[in-house]
Amino acid sequence: MKVKIIVILLFSFYWVSAQNGKLAGDWSHIMTVENQAKINTEFTDFAPSYWNDYIVFTSSKTRQKIFDPNIKEGFFDLYLSAVGKSNNLERSAQLSKILNTKYHDASSSFTSDGNTIYFSRMNDDGYMNIYKSHYQDGEWEEAIPMVINESESQSVHPTVSVDSKIIIFASDRAGGYGLMDLYFTIYQDGEWSEPMNLGPVINSEDNEVFPYLSHNNFLFYSSDGGENSDLDIYKTMFKNGKNHKIVRLPYPINTEYDDLSIISDFEGLNGFLSSNRPGGAGKDDIYKFNSSQSIFGYGETDYNIMTLTAKDGESKKILTNVIIRYRHLKEEEIISFNKSLFNITQTSYDSVLVDKNGKAQIKLLPGYTVIEAESPQKEKWQIALTDRMENKSIDILMNRLKPEMVDTSQKTKVIIKPTLKNTELAIGTILVFDNIYYDYNSHEIQSGAAQELDELSEAMLKNANLKVQLASHTDSRGEDKYNLLLSERRAISAKAYLISKGIQPNRIFTIGYGESQLRNHCKDGVKCSDKDHLFNRRTEVKILDN
Repeated sequence: MKVKIIVILLFSFYWVSAQNGKLAGDWSHIMTVENQAKINTEFTDFAPSYWNDYIVFTSSKTRQKIFDPNIKEGFFDLYLSAVGKSNNLERSAQLSKILNTKYHDASSSFTSDGNTIYFSRMNDDGYMNIYKSHYQDGEWEEAIPMVINESESQSVHPTVSVDSKIIIFASDRAGGYGLMDLYFTIYQDGEWSEPMNLGPVINSEDNEVFPYLSHNNFLFYSSDGGENSDLDIYKTMFKNGKNHKIVRLPYPINTEYDDLSIISDFEGLNGFLSSNRPGGAGKDDIYKFNSSQSIFGYGETDYNIMTLTAKDGESKKILTNVIIRYRHLKEEEIISFNKSLFNITQTSYDSVLVDKNGKAQIKLLPGYTVIEAESPQKEKWQIALTDRMENKSIDILMNRLKPEMVDTSQKTKVIIKPTLKNTELAIGTILVFDNIYYDYNSHEIQSGAAQELDELSEAMLKNANLKVQLASHTDSRGEDKYNLLLSERRAISAKAYLISKGIQPNRIFTIGYGESQLRNHCKDGVKCSDKDHLFNRRTEVKILDN
């Protein structure tokens, strides 16, 4: 019975058949997951962890003649693999003959200095407990059991915090909420505290296993307590011993099969996980993931949000007439980047106008985000920020232009009137936007097809009094009533796009005309080409106030 518990709760559920069920969100357009074929075997390979420049993982590939009869494989050992080109794992070898015993040794975690390992090991009584060992003179010392273990229960899957003061692990000890629960212990006054249950927000009546605590306090773990009986990977924020909302990670991290033991790099863009999804080398395999967006930010509306507050550099009073422009640096730009000097106006960028409290928020992407602020009669303010910043707010202190920087040659005040498409934006002016493309029977703006809205947002950011009406029109295909509703949704979609660029909602009004104002002969019953129908799908911008 003890060994059965070990196999079922510790080692990945690989015999569970796939269950149809609702998956998490789909990130397949920004994320790839690749089997690490050079180190995976026909047996069970899982539980990757970082150790210096290596990946340590667990495998049942046999190096001895002793087998676990319950899984008909060799006992688990810890293996080492170098990370090669394109972040792929290369050849593997035993981590240590001292750490690998004749029975199960598995699921490791290392302190940030690489000198201490915590891992799971079967003791003489047949229970899995957490052990630790120190790295000394190029070799691991004999491992010793942790005081956080409890007799006649399993304690497995340790993960240690970046400051080495917290360990989170899985256990089936008495007093939990389910089969396997997650617990944490804190190192204080020279010893580890009594383990505390993470509570019913995380722990279900089923199994919560394979925790991984990132450097920024995101806790990843696997659970089979969801809609399906397979293991899925979840994420929460762990801070001060408390966890917050639970987020199920997207496809292709989670599938309809068992997905477990994820780890991630500093940015949350690359990492490894284990899965028994089809197409692998054996039962559970190790996979590499690569994403253009950080998994830390998945499901987190406030992840890496930087709040900027514009103030006068001398009086520290709030400034409201400030435009903030920002853009993310591409990887090739970072290589030669001088953060003290950049020209954002010569490249594409996003922009936002501060609110009445002088505040604006932008999202920092992995790497550098370059930011500049501009306001009348103020010196331009510039900075480069990284997503690794601890503080999530910063003051923009804008100084007055120096006398030599102010042009006093003009005695007459010149009022520059706003223009767009070489047209003065006087009240009542109507501009036709033909190049906001929607697919037939859809209100979604096609990717890259909103250049005119980008130009309008820039004009509105520069002219705080500018208010507009967006009137949307459809072609004649479809029912009149349906087209009217579709045009209203398209106008709202265009408004949402402007809002995403920093325009206040009360400056944008919408109306839909359906097919009531066609610009050509393509009415009901008239055969027309797609190009002719496209001519009628348009958005008209009317200037209400300037």
